[in-house]
Amino acid sequence: MTMADNGEPKRDLELDRSVDQLTVRSASRTNWAAGIFVAIGIWAFWVLAHAHVDPANPIGPFERIVIPTAFVVVGAYFMLARAVTTVFDLQSRQVRQTVLRLNGWHARTRVYSFADIASVGINLADGTFVPKIHLKSGANIRLNATGRWDVDREAYAAAIDAISIASGLRRQDFVE
Repeated sequence: MTMADNGEPKRDLELDRSVDQLTVRSASRTNWAAGIFVAIGIWAFWVLAHAHVDPANPIGPFERIVIPTAFVVVGAYFMLARAVTTVFDLQSRQVRQTVLRLNGWHARTRVYSFADIASVGINLADGTFVPKIHLKSGANIRLNATGRWDVDREAYAAAIDAISIASGLRRQDFVE
């Protein structure tokens, strides 16, 4: 569970209810721990650029460029903040989810009909506790933006209960 400045637990999910909509918001902050990958990649570029090359065992372009680049790209990707907004439109019986990255420069919006949703619930796989929408097709849609293990499980369960009650969607926890 993350803590706010006043010592209270932070909510990873915020619910706003109006007459005909239920909005679920979640945002992650920049993950500075992923900077370790970026640092390793930059360090590898420097080391490999200055490495003594043995003619019998040369370091090829794959080792010099591709591996360090992969570390930099993966680290940079996981450092990005992410925001997820899911709107349950009770009147049109649709769910619209927008995922923002790069401070809004990259956005993806998807719309699902309530008829396509099998249930809302918590994914309990491998010790994780992730609120998701489970589609009849078998796909799962994540409602939170954080990839943290220290989440407020009671708040997630309460949010899923509120979504189920407001929308009439079945609530069922599952293991993915």
